[in-house]
Amino acid sequence: MSDRNARPSQPPSLTSETRAHIRAEHERLEARIVRVQQSADAVERREEGAVQALRRALRDLRVLLRGHLRFEERFLVPALRENVETGDEDARALLEEHEAQRGEMDRIIADLEATGAGAKLLDGARELARALLDDMEHEEEAYLRTRGE
Repeated sequence: MSDRNARPSQPPSLTSETRAHIRAEHERLEARIVRVQQSADAVERREEGAVQALRRALRDLRVLLRGHLRFEERFLVPALRENVETGDEDARALLEEHEAQRGEMDRIIADLEATGAGAKLLDGARELARALLDDMEHEEEAYLRTRGE
């Protein structure tokens, strides 16, 4: 969508099982994001083993995120395209956002592996965490509501 905060006039046609699956994945992602944020805080406090914990937390988040994005691309994108007025634009925006999330996650992990955890890297991890949380909130509001909500 051109306005990221806008809601489609009609929510996409998704089965209740698909909505429930996406919401459950969002909950699991939120838990992993909290781990990333806590690990980043521990690195900042220079706790022993914190850099390794942050690496693990980011890798775990990446695995879960990749699966989640594939699921959304398999079920949510086609449902978005059903909306004649904005569907193609909504689907394109979602796919672009997913690609950006994959790239940013991969970049942060590669940088962490190569250089350790500097302030810029911690900021990047935190920004990604916030962006993912914001994205999931937007999806819940725009795409996972049922008609009439």
